Amino acid sequence: MPPGHISGPLRTAPVVACFLNPGFDDADAAMSVDPDDRRALFEQMGGESPFPLRFPGWARWYLPRVGRVALPPERLATTVATFNVCAYASRTPGASRSA
Repeated sequence: MPPGHISGPLRTAPVVACFLNPGFDDADAAMSVDPDDRRALFEQMGGESPFPLRFPGWARWYLPRVGRVALPPERLATTVATFNVCAYASRTPGASRSA
């Protein structure tokens, strides 16, 4: 499963947050096994889908970073996209989503 460089509706989002590396952890590895999860992850690469809050680890990472925009999580998922400037799979603790 390739790491994504886009998460959320990049094409239409009025707010785009840029980061360096999406990281990669055991939860990401588990997602790559489920066909529905894989489909949702690949849809992110098109830049038109809402941020995938259905993935608990992604929601835990995303909401603290973009939650300062005073909107409910479901609205944030359609309003704020993330763009990873250098998307590569890294298990380095400083580069992970949990950092």
